[in-house]
Amino acid sequence: MENREIKNAESNKIIFFLGAGASVAAEVPDTENFIYGDEGFKKRIEDEGSEEEKNVLRTILTVLEEKEGEISRKYEELSRQIKDKKKSEEFERIKFEKEKFEKIDVELVLETLYKLNNEEVEILPDFYNENTLKFKKKEENLKSLEKKLRGFIREKTIVSEDKIDYLAPLKEFIGKYKTLDIFSVNYDTCIEQFCKEYSLRYTDGFELYWHPELFDRDYDVNHYKIHGSVMWYLTDRGTYVKIPIASTEEDEIELITGETAKTLMVYPMGGKWEYAEPLLELIRRLHEGLENAEVCIVIGYSFRDEYIRRIFFEAAQKNKDLTIFLISPDAGKIYDENLKFIDRDKRKTSPLEGRVICWNYPMENVLKDNCLYRSLGKLSGILKELEEAREIERKIGSKVGAFEHGMQEVVSKCIDIGYTSMAEKVLEKELFITVDNLKESVLFVDSANDKLRLLCGLGVHHLYSCRYDKAKGYFKGLKEVLKQSLEVGNEYFELNRQLSALEEKGDEGGRKEIKQKIKKIEQSKEVLPYYKWFTPSDWDRRLQDFIEFLNKEVKLRSKEDEIYDILSETIDKCEDMIKCLEIQFKKGIYKDSDTISIYGSSVEIARKDEAEKKLKEILKVFGKLIDFCERQEVE
Repeated sequence: MENREIKNAESNKIIFFLGAGASVAAEVPDTENFIYGDEGFKKRIEDEGSEEEKNVLRTILTVLEEKEGEISRKYEELSRQIKDKKKSEEFERIKFEKEKFEKIDVELVLETLYKLNNEEVEILPDFYNENTLKFKKKEENLKSLEKKLRGFIREKTIVSEDKIDYLAPLKEFIGKYKTLDIFSVNYDTCIEQFCKEYSLRYTDGFELYWHPELFDRDYDVNHYKIHGSVMWYLTDRGTYVKIPIASTEEDEIELITGETAKTLMVYPMGGKWEYAEPLLELIRRLHEGLENAEVCIVIGYSFRDEYIRRIFFEAAQKNKDLTIFLISPDAGKIYDENLKFIDRDKRKTSPLEGRVICWNYPMENVLKDNCLYRSLGKLSGILKELEEAREIERKIGSKVGAFEHGMQEVVSKCIDIGYTSMAEKVLEKELFITVDNLKESVLFVDSANDKLRLLCGLGVHHLYSCRYDKAKGYFKGLKEVLKQSLEVGNEYFELNRQLSALEEKGDEGGRKEIKQKIKKIEQSKEVLPYYKWFTPSDWDRRLQDFIEFLNKEVKLRSKEDEIYDILSETIDKCEDMIKCLEIQFKKGIYKDSDTISIYGSSVEIARKDEAEKKLKEILKVFGKLIDFCERQEVE
């Protein structure tokens, strides 16, 4: 992005890429719940299947689960034994298998059924005792189960219009970006219902028959369903048609033309779809879209598909302007495992490294209140400010105050939209600041987004991404900043107490020395001004900004777990301190306390003790975050 031409937010080119997670809010199961959910395929067969079908599915799931356990144990064993894991082919092989069996979901089960029904594709030795299959009536029951699972997928991907309210904010993108380009690997009808509900002009490349030139006309929404659709069919005469019927029982239907049509949906069977012309055209358009886009918003997609991942890598190699918003409750893990590196052994970073904004939130939360829409505008502003700051440096030939101020603003805004990699890049490459020296830096003390918010922001984003070592480093830095601020604040109070005593004695020499020490603290740029706790307009504002950030993060993530509990407690403790600081405006609270004079104001010692107590409680709760990170590292 170094030489990126900054464009007006109005002209940004964006595309969407939707995975299974984008439809969960419409009650379409994710890949795992398709099998194990309360209304999943396993329960459907247990309730309605024949005894033979029940036994076959139980055996398949048992074998897959045992395989997963066996691979996990082998992986842990090799992790302990092998020092240089990157050079071990055995470790990399087990690691690759572990990633494949990490989720026993609809893709893995359907792939297994397909291979068992087509032994010429691949023999699955785990399902055989010597040369005999582990279950009887192989052909009949396996084909029946595969057919039922395909029908179950179709049933669950037909979405009713009352389930798509969460998509309403997408309307904001239409008009501003002319046409909304949505690529999807989903078969479901969420986008179709969204367009119908809000009277949007829509095409998926079909009228009745396949006409890809429709994508080049003037529509509000272009929907590229690169794995096909529950409504698309391939006839036995080689034509592609769209039939909006809710057929869940049969793979094939008969048309009034006498043709037989089979559902055109790509199941995870490794390359079978390559023979379907519409899907090849849609893949071509995905290449083209990524190579021309400035932002791709990826929602609910895990990038487990090697072929799709390669398309993104190739596009990022050609398109240096491409930035990815990756939206999923486990976005950080998806990026680290599937996008950060181009090779399986994680030795070579991918072209997307540092260009992915990980939002570890559910899609519906991100769309709510136009959070995503506003963040796109902020991204454009960030890139513009980044270039302006660099231009200042180029013109003057050194890093002057205007440059540093500009870069501080860039870092602050990057943290606001979760662009952690860019924030850290600017800190380290432009401002020469790391987590180790940030706490001593004179920067980010008087900025609108000070060290408190900076350290916590980076820590929370890494925490949500399960990067516990990095998160711990930022939380430790934050705790040290607060601790140092408390120590300086106590020193400041003690100096003023001494000054009050010397004024009573009339000791001019002693007063001058104390005043110099007080002035030195007031001029310091190395600590947050907790020493001004008796004037809440300053410290109170910092705490309020901090609370707003944490409230936003907790609300967006909306997952009640130990992280939620600790962050909620942090918010409570900060609010307690603000209430404590506001006490000075109420009379009689500390009427029995001794006082000292600070700049002519009478300050009760009891108030200072209460403020110190509240800040120590905040320090304690950050200690809980550090402990949590350390426990996760061990686990």
